[in-house]
Amino acid sequence: MSWTDDVIRTMRTQGAAHNPPRIQLGKMTGTDSAKIGALELAKDDLLFFERDLKRSAVKVAGQCRDGAPLADSSEYIEALKAGDMVALYALAGADHTATKYIVLGKVVSAP
Repeated sequence: MSWTDDVIRTMRTQGAAHNPPRIQLGKMTGTDSAKIGALELAKDDLLFFERDLKRSAVKVAGQCRDGAPLADSSEYIEALKAGDMVALYALAGADHTATKYIVLGKVVSAP
């Protein structure tokens, strides 16, 4: 390995140490709180997309026959809850440290 390879590897290592990834995986600890590793994030630290805070229909279907109540066969995605794994995007403040996190949404493994 050449000395330039050593310098580049050192630069990458040092750069990574002071610039954590902007998108990180976290776990919801409540309906409006999350955790990234040991870092606890409260309601005031997080920004959400409105659709993630309430139950949302993803496929609407149903029918009413002759005044009968609606037979709803729609598919829904539930609101975020404790235990859900989420992708979080760190917003940097003037001092380049994360001041707020945007909850990008729930992430799951492929079935």
